[in-house]
Amino acid sequence: MGHILRLVVVIACCLEGLWLAELSWAATDPATRPAAARRVTARWYGQMSGTHQTYASREPGSLGLSMSKPNMQQQTEARVVIREEVDDLTGARHAVVESLAWSSSVGDLYYLNKDGSRVRAGGGGSGSGSYDEHELLGESVEPNPEQLTDARQRVEQAQQSLEQARREYEKAQQEARAHGVDPAAAALQGPEKELIESLRSYRAMQTRPGATDEQIQAAQHRVERAQEQYRIRLDEQQKQIEQAYTRKLQPLVAKLQDTKLSEDERRKAGEELSRLSEQLARESQKISAASEELSHIQELDGLAQELAAAERYLHIAQHDLEELLNRRVSRASADADVEYDRALRQWRASLNFGVEDKRLLEFEADVIPLKLVGFKTVLRDQYEPTTMVASATRHRGLSFSEPADFAEENNIVLSSNEQYEGGSPGLIGGGKGRSQATFRRVPIEQQLLVQGTVLHRIRIPRDERDLNLVRHEAPGSAAPGSPAAAGSLEGALPVAGKVKVEAWLLDGNGDSPASNIPPDITVYTQENDAEFSLAVPADRNKWLFLRFTYHNKEAQLWETNELGIEIERILSAVGSDAQGNAPLDDIVRRSTAYFRYGKAPMEYPLGSERRGASVRREGSTTTLRFVGFNSILINSFILKTPYLNQNRHPFEIRAKVPAAKLLAARPAHISEATVRARMQLPASGPAPDETEIEVPIRGSVLCFPTSVAMSLAGVGLFDIPDGAQHSDHVARIASEIYEHYRTQYSKMPEMFPFPTDPAIIDQIAQESSVPPPYYLLGANLMFWANWTAMGAVYGHWPFVSGTQQSMEWLISLKHPTAKLNLTLYGRDGTKHALSPDTENYRPWQWAWITDSYVRKTYGSEAFTYDKPSEPYNVFATDSAKLINVLGHGWGSVVSISHRSSTGQRGGHLITLVGLITDCSGKVVRWIFHDPYGDQSRNPGIPGYYDPAKNPANYDQDPPQMQGEPATWGRYAPYGPEINSWNGRMEGRFWEIFKPTQPETVSTMRKRLLPSQPSPRLPGT
Repeated sequence: MGHILRLVVVIACCLEGLWLAELSWAATDPATRPAAARRVTARWYGQMSGTHQTYASREPGSLGLSMSKPNMQQQTEARVVIREEVDDLTGARHAVVESLAWSSSVGDLYYLNKDGSRVRAGGGGSGSGSYDEHELLGESVEPNPEQLTDARQRVEQAQQSLEQARREYEKAQQEARAHGVDPAAAALQGPEKELIESLRSYRAMQTRPGATDEQIQAAQHRVERAQEQYRIRLDEQQKQIEQAYTRKLQPLVAKLQDTKLSEDERRKAGEELSRLSEQLARESQKISAASEELSHIQELDGLAQELAAAERYLHIAQHDLEELLNRRVSRASADADVEYDRALRQWRASLNFGVEDKRLLEFEADVIPLKLVGFKTVLRDQYEPTTMVASATRHRGLSFSEPADFAEENNIVLSSNEQYEGGSPGLIGGGKGRSQATFRRVPIEQQLLVQGTVLHRIRIPRDERDLNLVRHEAPGSAAPGSPAAAGSLEGALPVAGKVKVEAWLLDGNGDSPASNIPPDITVYTQENDAEFSLAVPADRNKWLFLRFTYHNKEAQLWETNELGIEIERILSAVGSDAQGNAPLDDIVRRSTAYFRYGKAPMEYPLGSERRGASVRREGSTTTLRFVGFNSILINSFILKTPYLNQNRHPFEIRAKVPAAKLLAARPAHISEATVRARMQLPASGPAPDETEIEVPIRGSVLCFPTSVAMSLAGVGLFDIPDGAQHSDHVARIASEIYEHYRTQYSKMPEMFPFPTDPAIIDQIAQESSVPPPYYLLGANLMFWANWTAMGAVYGHWPFVSGTQQSMEWLISLKHPTAKLNLTLYGRDGTKHALSPDTENYRPWQWAWITDSYVRKTYGSEAFTYDKPSEPYNVFATDSAKLINVLGHGWGSVVSISHRSSTGQRGGHLITLVGLITDCSGKVVRWIFHDPYGDQSRNPGIPGYYDPAKNPANYDQDPPQMQGEPATWGRYAPYGPEINSWNGRMEGRFWEIFKPTQPETVSTMRKRLLPSQPSPRLPGT
């Protein structure tokens, strides 16, 4: 009986572990439930190529002739990877286009005259594209409302059924446990063990995807046999008990029949007979109860089956709802089927693939169309490029459909080969061509996985002495007092966005693939951790060539990292590192940057380096890993920063006007009524000490507040939406710096560019009221010199209205040493040298004032390098200092010299937002937000203006100060060779702003300019 009770509870617990554990994730909202478990079984690796010629045709008649078609030769190569998956819960099979890449060119273009002569029809062109499975998903399809309602109702009904089944099953469990028997008290043996194992096997077979009816029936027969064996065991136990009691009862019965037995002996024998009879009845009752316990087991098993069925129904309902909600228009689709024909004892395979969205295959070519002029057909002189479609088959596009039979599952290759020809050049037209395609199915056991992480070479530094590059030096190896060695991955930054990863399997010695050969597979890094994973056939006779591409459209920047390695070397790697992986050393990696220079992308080699990789083996899977110090490194490091153009930010600043002082300094020859009107004062009465007026701010003085606004927004002190053409922060910063200086340092206006005592001016004006006779040359010269000098000072006096230039004295600092030279001559020849104040920039144009303002207003540390002993010139300073500042995430602005519009040396402020280093860590490009334009457009022309006055060569954006948007200076790549002034670009000072909180890897990644899906590389 104890065995029976244990059997009941053990079966209950086993069924609970086997089925209920699978139900814990079920939820009504599909978005909160893990996706169906899809298991990869194989990949199809396809190569497609096509060469197609379209003959030139001549349409009859004058009008028809203008519609003639040119001869055209097109060559296309394509690579496709299709992933086979199976859903382990539903048994459904899927084929996913994992990667698509193509390269196509069009040439040999000409029209054919009637006499057979040819007329060139354009230069043709080429294009390429590579896409991962996410780019191939297509646009979402709005679900049908009725279908959506029905699907949600099925999910709700399935959830209710599951809850009901769970309650019934739990109730049965409680009844089983009510017997108080610990299922772990004793191990089951014999028929009990076989019954549990057969029930477990039967349940697994019922839920196994792809299980045949024969397999399920066999498992059911096993349960029936186990149940029969258990019943036989119970019958045997009953029989054994009855036989044992019969042997004990027979002597007692015979003894009681003895007439000579004494009363005492008869009484004892009767008591023993009664005890044995009761014991026999109890044992018999236990055996009978065993049959009832077995019925209980079967009931529990039936409830478990209902519970599993309810869970399966819920999964299917949720899966259907997910499919409905996530349905997309297919851009490229595939269907693969591999089955074993038991009757024929062979494998049957079929594959269908096609690109539905032809936009994936489009590129532009130069094809000159014809036009009819009178009765004559001529080539068009103005036309748009012709959109072509990459085609590896006779029909436009890429497609494949082939079935075949094979003896072995591991050796399936589908192929097609088509040749065609028809028509002839001339009136009829036509064409010829050839297309080939081969798709090889590779089970996952025969694939090589390639995985890793893409990091920035620059990492977050530990301190201001840290050489914050991802390097191999051991921590602590630096000498005392020297910059700390970057011997750890602390602060390493995975590249934000999506880095393109392309792989080729090549013959030969691992040279770069030809530009017309598309990659065998394309994937992108994951956005959350910059990790990548791809699979290629483990072909020992091939080289694996990898290219990693960082690209950002706004910065017009590409960077590639390339490497090659023999697959044989990977598969043969031996040894073990600390993580149990086989190391691979000395893999040469080459980096190249492409950035704008001279109005076109320029290829810039960043050098090479040797780093390793590791090989991990888990079962039959071999993985090539690029992690840790062996991660793929990107040399571009750019902080995502909003861009503003200063020419889009004119504003007015409210300034103080020393009204009483100005009125007291008024010369007599200037009308008091005019002065009062300009200062907006009453016509009479005393003037107040101060009034206020709006001073217009335009032009060159805006570079400082615009650059500072961009930098402060970049470090998060306030927000400027990305792509904004205007921000009130520019005016606010200038106004607040003005107020900060006025209240903290000096009363404004600080300067007074006029004589405070008008006596000398009045005297000279009186003496010069009448011109001298013309024959007195000296007197005339002094007369005109006096009025010219006084006109420069008093021409629109008191300069509180009018132009920005005339009013800037109200908001400018006083020059500490320089004075305005005002020289006047009396009638007697007396020289009067007056020295009123002269201006020395506005408060926001001084770095030390801006530093003070930033510290007080935002609580952020700000400082400036402007001394010869400091790294004031970023183009000449040590790369380590630049890398440390940018790695900290600090914002900064740089003052540069440039040739002004007058041809003189001027100063201009630009925002430093990034760096590009070579593979040794030396800075080779400085990335700026230039608020005025982009000097990389015309790097040989000094400054922003062409001395020849050709607006087409101006670097000012926009050249005519009109139009929208103004973005030339966004992420401008500058270098010391650009001719900003005197043949080079140099810095005058470097002002730095720290964020209020130190950056972490998580916060810093949000600030990094992300990599985006990249088009073809420039020049390919």
